Amino acid sequence: MTLSTAKQQRPAFTLIEVIISVVIISVVILSLMEISSRSKENAVYLSQRNRASFADSFYLLDESSKYHKKEKNAYELLQPYFHLTDDKSREILKTISREIIVPEPIDIPSPDDTTVKAEARKVILKDQYSSSYFQFKLNAF
Repeated sequence: MTLSTAKQQRPAFTLIEVIISVVIISVVILSLMEISSRSKENAVYLSQRNRASFADSFYLLDESSKYHKKEKNAYELLQPYFHLTDDKSREILKTISREIIVPEPIDIPSPDDTTVKAEARKVILKDQYSSSYFQFKLNAF
């Protein structure tokens, strides 16, 4: 066996094998980048949705039913309950706005008509992240 024959028989990667491995690695890296991007988008969405849900709590007062099909900002709803002297707080509350929709309440009768009767009211808040909430009220014992 000559020296040139030994070099030819040595195992090595061919050009096709190298190209295929580079393509496979590229596909894996692109997939990981897409997953990372989706995770970031989901985190941003959840963060914004949680902020909106927190702001929705301003609209869940008992008096919200009188604002059916009206758009109100949080300052208008909270002003009777809180005396805000800070202008920055007022301006922030004025930027939080929702359209309030309150359909007719649903009476929930007791099974034997002698015990507690209840009322369920749905409150729909419309904005970029619309939400629905239910309020329950006991009418009589």
